[in-house]
Formats: sequence, structure tokens, C-alpha cells
Amino acid sequence: MRNSILTIDDEIHSTYIAEYVRLSMDLTIEVDLAHTIKDAIELISNKYYNVILCDLLMPPETFHINQEEFVFNEEDCFNGRKIIEYCIEKGITKKTKVIVSSVARKYSQVLVESYNHEIEMISKPYPIEELIGKIKETH
Repeated sequence: MRNSILTIDDEIHSTYIAEYVRLSMDLTIEVDLAHTIKDAIELISNKYYNVILCDLLMPPETFHINQEEFVFNEEDCFNGRKIIEYCIEKGITKKTKVIVSSVARKYSQVLVESYNHEIEMISKPYPIEELIGKIKETH
């Protein structure tokens, strides 16, 4: 099985950080990019990832998965949390490292603690070496 990373971020330039990491590391890593929560959940439900790097501040959206409607409240800008909840609910965090990236450091830290440390946090802007270190810990 190939090593793989999913980067989820609505800021397009941020998703290319994982590609830069792939080029910087000695490991063969496949990088997938998702710019919406819907795309991310579709990718996660169809493929195994070693690492999921998810931005916490994502825009709201409404979509369906298997005829179940997911509606995100427009006042809630922390919609990356829906990815985390999905990963925990499906047991994905037991085999996949989920890293939340955000400028909302205090909120992110509370979130990490509230999920019993099933996820990790990296604050934006982060040194690329810190991200590489977190990814290498999975290999």
C-alpha cells in the first residue's frame, strides 16, 4: 500500500503544501487535494490515507452522502470540525493521523483536547519542517 496524504483546505495555495512536502521527503507519497468538505468526505470514504491535514476554518456548505443531508450552519465558520467528527465516528482516527491546521490556535487546542487527543494540531503559519516531522512520525 502506498503512503498517502489528503490535504483539505479552501485556500487553494495551502493545499499545495502537501505536494511540497512530498517532494521534500525521501518517501514515496501520494497526495490528494480537497477544497471543500464534500470533496474531502467523498475521498476519505473511498480511500485509505496515512495522514489527513485539515484546515479548521472552512466555508459552510450543504450536501448529501448516501441520502443523508449534512447542513452546515453559516454562523459556524469552524466547519473543518465536521471532517474531524466524520473521521472519529467512522474510526478513521485509529489508523490515520488527522492533523488540524488553523490560525485559531486557542479554539484548535480546545478542540484537540475535547476529542481526547485523537487528533493533532498544527498552527498556521507553521514551519514546513514541523509538518514534515508530523508526517514522518506515521512512517
